Amino acid sequence: MKNRALFFSVVIAFIQLNCIAQGFERKVYTRTSKEILKEIPVKQPRYTDHQLFNPICELLCIGEYSVSVYHYDKINSNPLFSFTDSVEHSTDMINYKAISAKDYILEQAKNTQIIIFNENHNQSLNRFYVHTLLKSFYELGFRYLALEALFTDSVVNKNKYPLLTDGFYISDPQFANMVREACSLGFRIVKYEALGQQLKNREYFQALNIKQQIFENDPNAKAIIYCGYGHGDESEVDTAKMMMAARLKRLTGINPFTIEQQFLINHPDHNYDPSIYGSIRSNYPVIFFNKATKAPFIPFGSHSSYDVYVYQPAIDYKIDRPIWLFNENIYKPFEIEKQKITIAYPVLVMAYVADEEGNFLIPFDCVELKSKKDHKCLALKPGNYKLVIRNDNNQEQIFDISFK
Repeated sequence: MKNRALFFSVVIAFIQLNCIAQGFERKVYTRTSKEILKEIPVKQPRYTDHQLFNPICELLCIGEYSVSVYHYDKINSNPLFSFTDSVEHSTDMINYKAISAKDYILEQAKNTQIIIFNENHNQSLNRFYVHTLLKSFYELGFRYLALEALFTDSVVNKNKYPLLTDGFYISDPQFANMVREACSLGFRIVKYEALGQQLKNREYFQALNIKQQIFENDPNAKAIIYCGYGHGDESEVDTAKMMMAARLKRLTGINPFTIEQQFLINHPDHNYDPSIYGSIRSNYPVIFFNKATKAPFIPFGSHSSYDVYVYQPAIDYKIDRPIWLFNENIYKPFEIEKQKITIAYPVLVMAYVADEEGNFLIPFDCVELKSKKDHKCLALKPGNYKLVIRNDNNQEQIFDISFK
């Protein structure tokens, strides 16, 4: 498991750098899924092919969450990306009690300086969930949000919003909105990714960068670290294979509270769901605890080194959008006036924050309407927006809207 995580770490870093080098920021939000899907091969490719991440993540950006995850699962069905091979398949969830994930995480946050969330880079839900917790974290004294996905932090801390050029995964509106929320609350955004020669020892330099940029100047700081995949693993069994979280613990002497988000989540093709998923029922995010021992549920048994695993409810849809978008009352549905659309379908409908300026802006939300019969809505906060409607022929319409 540890060898996989280390290999995966290097692969993902390579992917991010190459996607930026290929000009992803100039292509995203210019084409519909019809064109994007042409780049995803029918036959299963090598999982190391970084080019596949471009179209898959581009689908996320335009709100095609289920389509993106579906193709990601099909492409990455290699065991490197599958957790089911090490799961305790016979786990009896009757012996476990569900507790509100939000309540438990915030209670633990009172007693630690470092909270680490991981994510699946192809799950916007992971980003949204952390977004919902930011205000509560700030009220508990957290002032730093460190992002693996960020390549530069000077612009975002100045502007209070990210740009497409700030990092590959930031291009997802749900990631960008998490950053927007953090900036509006008063968090300092911190980049910590290992770059250049540091990639030869990526986990160590990620941890060192966090220590140097946060804790050397502010030893009492409270920080949220947001990383991908296995970087939040705390295992110290094999020093040579320790991930970022374990190395940060050693460098700072601070025991982080680590939260795994990518495992207990369902998939468009349920064959990719964890084997225990069908026996779990909850309408809101929870953490499971053994009724007898009080220990948190750990899918990987002794191989796991996260403090808790968050279970996300099965994804349902509201107005053709995943219902989690409208949980916690962060967003409200904005109905698109299709009678105003005069260009040919399919189209992208993008809502840009009116006050944000410059090139390479990231929309607050984006959906694809395949025809006039498509009933998708935008998920917005009250405010002023510039609505941009664009099709694959580069035809465009622009409207100013005020949403209350």
